Amino acid sequence: GEAWDLLEAQKLMAADGQKFNMAYVALQNEMQKESREHNAISNIMKVRHDSAKAAINNIR
Repeated sequence: GEAWDLLEAQKLMAADGQKFNMAYVALQNEMQKESREHNAISNIMKVRHDSAKAAINNIR
């Protein structure tokens, strides 16, 4: 009956909400991973730059 259809609709909405939350958490994790990778590369480039700058200053 109508009550059963409503219950079924609520179950489907809950399942969709759960899928959305799982996808959102996966996206957050992916963005955190990307951010860590970016920071690591940035730190490496800064060290290389600072080393090169120090070497150039030592030559002068």
